[in-house]
Amino acid sequence: FPVTICISWLNKEAGILYNNYTPEKIENELLSVGVTSAVLVQADNSIVDSIYMFEQAALFPWIKGVVAWLPLEEPDQVIKVIEDDYGSNPFFKGVRHLMHVEPDPKWILQEKVLTSLQILANKKIPFDAIGINLQQLDAIISMAEKIPELKIMIDHLNQPPLADPSMMNEWKKIMKKAAIFPNLHTKISGLGTINRKG
Repeated sequence: FPVTICISWLNKEAGILYNNYTPEKIENELLSVGVTSAVLVQADNSIVDSIYMFEQAALFPWIKGVVAWLPLEEPDQVIKVIEDDYGSNPFFKGVRHLMHVEPDPKWILQEKVLTSLQILANKKIPFDAIGINLQQLDAIISMAEKIPELKIMIDHLNQPPLADPSMMNEWKKIMKKAAIFPNLHTKISGLGTINRKG
């Protein structure tokens, strides 16, 4: 199954991640260590990426779900894609946008994006929030407060700044604030892969 997706952030500087880890390449290794199910998660802000994941999920029985992408800045398109495509797909489990590559750390708080996230909340579709700095984490908390019925997953614990003890203390304070919100959850993965301050 050739991979034709061009992922903007994935280049040779990403090291080992630059390889293609397609399901047929990793299937034997996963099964040999007892992994019997997996979820594919969006890696590019494109419908093409999501279609590819849905196609793979249909081919491999150990793939149980897909966290897909939606054009959150276009609420009408969000409704259309959910109603015409994703909504009827049994593998559709949630939505993610690579908000950490957006220039504005408060990208998630735009009016149109919040409208789209409210659509997800109304349809009980979870949202994965991927941030890498404290400003983005603050924005995620504000979003959780504005849409309390939206189930939100903070991916990679919002990349705690492990290389900077002073920023780690600030990160801990903000994470304690996040813990107050029952609609916020965290995914522990990929820690320490990004060493950014702030």
